[in-house]
Amino acid sequence: MATRTFTVKACVSNARLSAKPADRTLVGIAARIVTKNYPDDPESRLDEPGRFRVNIHVGGDRAPQIVDDEASAADPDVFVWHPLYGGAGWVSVVNPAESTSEKVISLLHDAHEAARARASRRSGTS
Repeated sequence: MATRTFTVKACVSNARLSAKPADRTLVGIAARIVTKNYPDDPESRLDEPGRFRVNIHVGGDRAPQIVDDEASAADPDVFVWHPLYGGAGWVSVVNPAESTSEKVISLLHDAHEAARARASRRSGTS
């Protein structure tokens, strides 16, 4: 089975919505789905079959309200600090399921909206 990393990015049109990708600007990473271990990030045990991790930028103020400080990075279906970027406001969930799926979807929406707002401010269209 091949492993892949997918990056969810907010796209906004520079002027008019166009079918050409070159006419759009990628404004920042809001979330990431990771399906394998990296040399500096083995704690989630993503090389085991069927495991993946959703990483979401929620901001430094919000992250402490979401994470379970008692959980380890390998625990499934629980919010933890991102193993490398937790201090920058990123949280992670290994194999989101019943306990976290609704919150994951809500946080993904919020992260996307925050990325769009940043792009708008940077481009002067706010």
